[in-house]
Amino acid sequence: AYNQAGMNLPRKTAKGYTFGGRIISKSQAQPGDLVAFTGNDYGHMGIYVGNGKIIDASGSRQQVVERSIWNAPHVFVTYR
Repeated sequence: AYNQAGMNLPRKTAKGYTFGGRIISKSQAQPGDLVAFTGNDYGHMGIYVGNGKIIDASGSRQQVVERSIWNAPHVFVTYR
């Protein structure tokens, strides 16, 4: 999605912080912002789609899924 919008982010998105991303509060999150799960050293990320939901690549399902953000520790990251 970001690539199609002209933004070149590294495959390992946790490195995105060094490419201009900044952490924002949940109240500032908008669809398109990234959600970094902090419980695994930023090893997994999703894209916020609004209403407390994300899309991400599910390792167990081996496909892209939409789901609620669970109670895992996370932060929102924006490139706006």
